[in-house]
Amino acid sequence: MANNPKIEICESYKDFLPPSWVHRSVTRLIDGVPEKYCGGLHSVTLTNTDGLNHSRRRQKTISRKRKISVIECRGLYHQKWQGKPATIELFVDKIIHRWPVIVLKVPLVQDLLLADVLYHELGHHVHKTCAPEHREREDVAEDWQKKLVRHYFRQNYKWIKPFKIILKPIVALPLKIVRLIQRKAKHKEMN
Repeated sequence: MANNPKIEICESYKDFLPPSWVHRSVTRLIDGVPEKYCGGLHSVTLTNTDGLNHSRRRQKTISRKRKISVIECRGLYHQKWQGKPATIELFVDKIIHRWPVIVLKVPLVQDLLLADVLYHELGHHVHKTCAPEHREREDVAEDWQKKLVRHYFRQNYKWIKPFKIILKPIVALPLKIVRLIQRKAKHKEMN
C-alpha cells in the first residue's frame, strides 16, 4: 500500500514521449516519503517545457535572489494559493536530456535523477508547511532533499550499504558534472 495515496501523479506532455520508467519511478519516490511531509500536497505533474504556453514560457522564478526563466528549470513548487492546492511540476525533458540512454536503463540512476529534483521541490513544500526556517529557501530545500534522498535509499536500496564507499564517488561524480554543466550554461546565458 502506498504511503501517500492522495497525491496524484499527472502526465501532460506535448510532442514528447517520456521513457516508460518515469511514472513508476516518481510513484516509488512519492511512496517513499513519510506521510507527514506530504500533507497538503495535491499532485505531481510530469511535463516537458514544450508543453508550456507562451505566457508560462516567459515567466520567471526567483532562486537565490536571481530571476530564472521557467523553461530553464527542472522542477517547480507551487504553494497553496487562492484556493488552489500545492503542486509540484517536474520537467522530465530537462531532467533526463543530458544522460545517455544506456545509463537511464538502470533503476538506481532513474531514481537518483528524479529524486534529485522531486525531493528538492518537496523540500520547498516541507519548508512552507511543516518546518519553516529563517534561511535562504534554496538552502533549506537542498537540506530536505538530502534528508529525503537518504531516507528513500536506506529503505529501498539496502543492498547498497556495503558498497557505499565505492559507489558514492561513482554516483556523485555524474551528478556533479551535470550540475556544473547546467551552471555554466546558465552563466553563459546571463552574460
